[in-house]
Amino acid sequence: MWNFICYLCANKIQKNFTPSTIHLDFEIAAHKAFQNVFPFSIIKDCRFHSGQS
Repeated sequence: MWNFICYLCANKIQKNFTPSTIHLDFEIAAHKAFQNVFPFSIIKDCRFHSGQS
């Protein structure tokens, strides 16, 4: 999914998608997938999901 978003940004609006920070829920797979595409970005936990647990 992240690779596809990067592709769309590059080909549709001619801009690179390089987020410095993102808020994700606690799914380990989501964290790993994001880190594979954006290894230098910071992942922060989502406060909403944190309050739900």
